[in-house]
Amino acid sequence: LARQYRYKIVSNDLQGTEAKTLRLAEQLLKEGHSIIVDNTNGRPTQRAKVLDLARKYQIPVRGSIVKIPEDLNKHLNVVREILTQKHIPEVALRTFDKYYVEPSLEEGFSELIKTGFSFDPDRDPEFTRLYRLRF
Repeated sequence: LARQYRYKIVSNDLQGTEAKTLRLAEQLLKEGHSIIVDNTNGRPTQRAKVLDLARKYQIPVRGSIVKIPEDLNKHLNVVREILTQKHIPEVALRTFDKYYVEPSLEEGFSELIKTGFSFDPDRDPEFTRLYRLRF
């Protein structure tokens, strides 16, 4: 989406902290860019900061709910670790699931899109190779 529609991506993983992500998001919105906030925000309090920023600039927000089965989530975590040396501990995955609250329009989203996991197999051959393996 980012390349196809020229969106700018902001993310806690890329920027390092939530504060830096929000500052960059605000700067890009001020400059007139459309952005994708690529974060895993499982609770309304986490999503509220981005939604408040969007309201400030009167920007509609589409949320994406990506449903991933537990076994696939674990597999993707192994792939992530091999490719980036970044591992998400099992306890973090369980904690996320325990406190997850599905987003709702009442939070301020203009639209919520539910989807499953998908990827472009031509974009990253190494990811595709590892994805197709079963550990």
